[in-house]
Amino acid sequence: MGSVVFRVVIGALVVFAIVLALIPLLAALDLARGGSGFGICPDGVWLCSDPYLPVVRLTGLVGLGIGAVAVGIRFARRGLRWAERQEMPPPG
Repeated sequence: MGSVVFRVVIGALVVFAIVLALIPLLAALDLARGGSGFGICPDGVWLCSDPYLPVVRLTGLVGLGIGAVAVGIRFARRGLRWAERQEMPPPG
């Protein structure tokens, strides 16, 4: 039963990592359509006075988020291996 929980956690973390990776793409698409890019350029890309700092901040936060998710996946995989060992019947 414990291994199922770890598998669900790993799956959820993978989906979350994919969603985090899509954020910069969605911001770029919003900017291309004349939007603010989720706050990167509030007045649009043509009137954006300093677009670099928010982009760097967004990239850094997404990178930290994906790194944290990767660490979570690593711990969940260790927990999965532990749970599978606990569920195995003793030899003999």
